[in-house]
Amino acid sequence: RADYNFQIEDHYFSFMVGYGWDRSFSEYTSHYYMGFPDDEVLNNAGSATETHCIGDAKSKSALNSIYARASYNYLDKYLLEVNGRYDGSSKFPKSSRFGFFPSVSAGWQIAQERFMNSTRHWLDGLKLRASYGVIGNQNINPYTFTPSMSVNNKATSWIIDDTYVTSISSLPALVSQNFTWEKVGTINVGLDVNLFNNRLSGVFEWYQRNTNGMLAPGVQLPAVVGASAPYQNTADMRTRGWELSLNW
Repeated sequence: RADYNFQIEDHYFSFMVGYGWDRSFSEYTSHYYMGFPDDEVLNNAGSATETHCIGDAKSKSALNSIYARASYNYLDKYLLEVNGRYDGSSKFPKSSRFGFFPSVSAGWQIAQERFMNSTRHWLDGLKLRASYGVIGNQNINPYTFTPSMSVNNKATSWIIDDTYVTSISSLPALVSQNFTWEKVGTINVGLDVNLFNNRLSGVFEWYQRNTNGMLAPGVQLPAVVGASAPYQNTADMRTRGWELSLNW
């Protein structure tokens, strides 16, 4: 990450650019017996039967990011900030794993204006602000776009040469090769007020959040297909709300 700041008279500028990466790897193994005669026997040798289960799982994912920010401040009255990031996630197919997510915010400190001089003895701050930003959601299974099948060597009753026949316990799901990030865009408008030597403060917020391209099974398939529907960017959701807080 690198930062650069400079000032020209009453104009203050700030810039930042950075690169980040994240690698995640997880692995677990389980091994347990069943059929103990009572709860006091805690070792495997005390199992009443030879029934036991062994399982393991591995998972890994990667995320690469380039991000930047530019800020402007004039006399602490007019504030502007622009952000952008470019992310690539291994959880999506190669053709659609990158996404660009911008945001911008602005603020106006009304209490600092000359026409507000008559209120300085009781109004300490009056700030109007607004913002819009988009973020990406990659909170999915790392292998959603990879068809897979579960193998179990004791899922059948067939025995050949005193050995259970290895079987496939499930069919691979259908997969889509063009799904990508869910994009969550938020519009926010707020007003901050400070009164009576900052003893009374209030905040009002109005927001609207649009989630576009939510990952969900895209179509309804008949049972004769024999597999579940693939995940696609097929669902949208909108949330609106407001918040008000007062503190003394």
